[in-house]
Amino acid sequence: MKQLLEFFPLVIFFGVYQLSGTTLTLGGYVHTVDGIYSATLALIIATLLQLIIIKVVWGSVEKRLLGVAAAVTLFGGATVALRDPLFILWKPTVFNWALALVYVVWHVVRKRCFFQELLPNEIHMPAGAWNKITLVSTLHFFMVGAVNLFVAYTILWIRGCPLNFGPPSCSLFCGRC
Repeated sequence: MKQLLEFFPLVIFFGVYQLSGTTLTLGGYVHTVDGIYSATLALIIATLLQLIIIKVVWGSVEKRLLGVAAAVTLFGGATVALRDPLFILWKPTVFNWALALVYVVWHVVRKRCFFQELLPNEIHMPAGAWNKITLVSTLHFFMVGAVNLFVAYTILWIRGCPLNFGPPSCSLFCGRC
């Protein structure tokens, strides 16, 4: 259940993004969904709501989720305030590369794997295995950040579909091409 809740803000983001150009009326309030800016604002609100729900239901919030919420709020807030989508497009890359950097710096400075200190009594492995975990984790987060840049700059957000690899997939995912 908790893992599914982690996808809640992303689902809200893409749902609102798909409503781009739609005018919504609630009581006397009228709002026209303006693409990535409305979706980003919805992402920020959904992320903060996610934190509240997790705190109420499970009693505590993981530091990782707090970090994600801080990054979403910082980069998303900059996107909305400055009306520049580059901030929210770069958020996953910066976040993932920061994690990769933490793992490397931790390993160099403390001479131990980050995870070895995080789980000192739970897992016992040789030092070589911990070194491999540091290497694999660092490469994983670097690659995820790089893939995000590829997606951010090759998928044509301006054509109105966040999953647009060209007309066939756009029609499949969004029905807008």
